[in-house]
This record gives sequence, C-alpha cells and structure tokens, in this order.
Amino acid sequence: MKWPDLCSPYGKVVAYKTLSNLKNAADERLDAAWHGAAGPADHEAPLVLIGHGVTANKDRPWAQALAERLSAAGFDVLRFSFAGNGESEGDYREATITKEVNDLRAVIDQYADRKLYYVGHSMGGAVGTLTIGRDRRIRGFVSLAGMVETKRFVTEEFGDLKPGRDVMWDEPAFPLSQAFVDDLTHIRSTLPHAADVHCPTLVVHGTEDDVVPIREGRAFYEALSCSKAWHRVEGGDHMFSDAAQDDMTAVVAAWLQQQAGMTSVPVAGIDRDKLRIGLVGVGRMGANIARHLQFDCGYCVNALYDVNRDAAQNLAAELDTQAVEKLSDVTAACDLILTVVTNDAAMRTIFFGDDDNLLQGAAGKTFLNCATVTPSIHQEVELAAKGVGAFSLEAPMASSIPQARNGTLFLMVGGEQEIFSNVRPLLTDMSSSLYYTGPAGTAAMVKALVNMVMNINTAGLAEGLGLAEALGLDLQMVKKIFGSTGANSRVLETDGDDMIARDHETFFSAAHAAKDSGIALQLALQNGLSLPLAAATRMQYEKLTEIGLGHLDKSSVAELTFKQRHASQSCKIRSE
Repeated sequence: MKWPDLCSPYGKVVAYKTLSNLKNAADERLDAAWHGAAGPADHEAPLVLIGHGVTANKDRPWAQALAERLSAAGFDVLRFSFAGNGESEGDYREATITKEVNDLRAVIDQYADRKLYYVGHSMGGAVGTLTIGRDRRIRGFVSLAGMVETKRFVTEEFGDLKPGRDVMWDEPAFPLSQAFVDDLTHIRSTLPHAADVHCPTLVVHGTEDDVVPIREGRAFYEALSCSKAWHRVEGGDHMFSDAAQDDMTAVVAAWLQQQAGMTSVPVAGIDRDKLRIGLVGVGRMGANIARHLQFDCGYCVNALYDVNRDAAQNLAAELDTQAVEKLSDVTAACDLILTVVTNDAAMRTIFFGDDDNLLQGAAGKTFLNCATVTPSIHQEVELAAKGVGAFSLEAPMASSIPQARNGTLFLMVGGEQEIFSNVRPLLTDMSSSLYYTGPAGTAAMVKALVNMVMNINTAGLAEGLGLAEALGLDLQMVKKIFGSTGANSRVLETDGDDMIARDHETFFSAAHAAKDSGIALQLALQNGLSLPLAAATRMQYEKLTEIGLGHLDKSSVAELTFKQRHASQSCKIRSE
C-alpha cells in the first residue's frame, strides 16, 4: 500500500492510497485509488466512484484531477480500473459494457453503507446508465462524455477491423474482441435506458468531442426523466484536455456538493446603501425595474448593458449611471446582476459567450435571471455560476410594464433557498407577490404553466367573442355574462375590451405567447403528455407572427377569430 503525494492545482497537497482488497464477482482484483482525509472505513463523507472509458484506466489525467478537486471539496473519492484495464486483474478481451456493469455493482456492494455517487466517462458513462437503472443505491450520476449510441461507436471506430486479429486504435495492449463488438452492437443505444435512471443526473460534454458527438450527450440529457442538469464545455475534447479539464472539474464538484447538501452560501444580506446593481437587457421591463429600484427604492444601479446601445445609453443618462460595452464590465462593476432577456439563445450568449460573458470574474457575484426561458437553461446557468464561485436565482415575472415600474411584480423564484433568503429584501422591493418554488428550473416550469393556461384562456376568449360578433350579439352584454359565469377568467378583464376595440398595444406580445406555449409543450413532450389545447393555441400565435403581427399584444389573437378582420381572412385564404 503506497501513499504518494500529489501536488494539487487547487492549493493543497492531496494524498491517495492504493487499495488492494477490491474485487469483482469473478474474484478479479480491481486496481483502485482512494482520496480523502479519512480512510475507507470512515462513513462520514459522501463517496464518489469514478469509472473510465475504453482503453483507459483510473489514472487518466481527467480522473486524477477530478478526484483531487472532489477530495478538496470534502468528498471521499474512489477511482478504479475495470477488470482487464490498467493494473486490474482480468483479460482485456472480456471487457464489455455488460461485464463492467457487474464490476461497478461489485464496487457498490463493497461500499453500500456509504452515501454513493458515480462519475462515468465515455463507456464508463454507459456502464453507469445501465447500472443505475437497476440499482437504486447511487444517489447522483455524472455522465462525462458518456457513450450513447454504442452500435454507432463500435461500427465507426472499428468497423473495418477484424475481431480476434486486430487491435483498437493501433494499440497492441488493446485487442479488439468479438465479445466487445457483439456487446456494444446488441446494446445499440443507452437512450431507451435513460428513463430508468432514477437519481439526479448531470450530463457534461465537450463541444469538440470527436469520439462521442455532443449531439448524443444532449439527446441522452433530453431522454432523462429524473432531476437533471446539462453543461457543455466550450472547446472541450473527449478527454477534457487543457482548459476544459478545469471547467469540467469545477462544474462536477459544484453539482455534487449541491446534491450532497454540502453547499454553503456566503452571501451577505442586502444592504441598500452598499449594493451595486447591474441590468442586462433594458427593454421596457428591464428599464422600468431599473427606474423603480433607483428612483423609488434608493438602490444604486451601477451599470447597464443591452445589445441596443442607444437604449442602454438613454437609460444610463436618465439614471445618471454608466452604459458599459462588455458583459464582463457589468459583472466587474456590480454585486448583483439582473438579466431580462428574450430567450434561451440570449441567455447562452450573455453567460457562455466565447469572448465576453457575465461569468468572467464572477466569483462572489449573484445573478437574478428574470426571463421566461426553459428550465434547463436556468439549471445550466446555476451550475456554471457555482463552478466559478458565483450564485444564481431564476425569477420569472407574471406581470407587465406598469408592475415593473411600480414594484408590484408577481415573482416566482427558483434556486437555492439560502440565496433566496439572502436576496429576499430586494425581491420584496420589486414585487407585490413573491413565491419560492424550489430548486433551479422549478420557477421556469411554473411560469411556463402560467403562460400556457393564460394563452389558452386568451385564445378561448377571442373565439367566444368572435363567434358572438358573428352571431350579431351585443359584445358588452356577452362580456358581462361571461364575467358572471364559468366563462370568467382574468384575461376577460385584461383583454376583453381590447379585443373588441382592436386596441393591441403591447404588454405581452403574441410572439412571446408562441414562445412560452412552446416551452410548456416541450416540457409535456419530455414527460410523455399530449396537450392539444396548448398546441392549438401556439399555432394561433405562430400564425400571428407569420403574418407580421407577432409584435402586437396577445389580445391580437382576436384578429384571427373575428369574422370580418383582415388577419382572419388572410389566414382563411392561406389555409384553403
């Protein structure tokens, strides 16, 4: 048993020891290294198991770096080589996914009384998927560039080789066996098994992976039905080399700490006199939030950013503050940054842009993201923020422009509850109704449901009033009866008169209605539900956008349902 010292890149010396008593069901010794201040008999710290991929072993640089980072973060870590790989006993020609599933289960058996997590790279990721689907002792799963299309992999990589005669990637130590080819061909894909994964799962993939394409990692993430998170490593290859290694290890450590309940939030409470606030996205909602916070509440709005430079500069002159040219300048100048952008693509740009983004120099900063976007992008942002030592909350708004200016927004907030508690004074100043919904992504889910139902109600009201008008009924009389019966709804009050008067001044655009109904339908698809009303409603708002009316308020859906209106006629002609 040896105890070499490794010089950790994270500021401390990390010791590990080699274990000699770990065996699989075939009584083959599995070479393993243990990281942690305590020995394997100590049961206090969570234990992370690390498994490797094809033609690899426990000593891959990414595995050692990850083990060091996790150990420094408070975990015990066991990285091991599957049978036939590295210094483990066994014949490499017998190394298949199916056999390695049994190896992993043997390791789990050894430490079944521990709080266990598993990180699997490449084929080790496929092993994790097939294991965890049948073994509920793993509490969290990280798939690092996990193999998904196993038949595609073995065909593309080794299809021109002869099993039993040739070797993998010109490496004599790794003969290509018929058992390996048959096993991966029979499994075909891990996608059908993704729904069986029961525990929270993080999928991490490099954008430049030429062994397992990132599209396969994303497809696996989409197929999961458990609590999940997705992180793409910009420029990362299959082995997470160079700078990609630090990105990967930081994100994995932050996510596992969150899953293990080890995170602490050293964020001070809100001090109105000292807090410096930044705004990214100064359209009508963002601009009015900024006005309210500075003029009415006395906060210091210290930096503004928008792709529309004129809008940012005009608001900066009004608030006597600065409009900066770079996203990283907002982060540098502020303690808390509110973002109010349009969609997932915009969120990716501001947080993950190659040359400039909000996460540059973001340690200790807090992000409050108010856009209505998909739950997954909020989860990605939270994970990436943790990776750089920052904090993130989502706070989608079920309100409009007057409420933004008056500080009477309806806010739904998702993320870590301690962060929510710390920034609650600011959130209270922005809102008249404030709800904490749960972990990252949950507020976006609720907001999608709110907007889906609102959009259905709006389209239904438009059809009811449109039919009433075609029947020659008094529309004000019909409105009053709707309001006193089961036909009543909030949109009757907000949109009824506007539909009749054709007053479609924009408070919530038809284009945004189409987008938000689409988010809800995507969530439904992921969960195996059919929502025909939501689908029909989205089609209506998409029609408005197609004919150039997407910029109008959602009440403009009445232009499709009132018989004599131009939009109704044009849509009728096109459908015929």
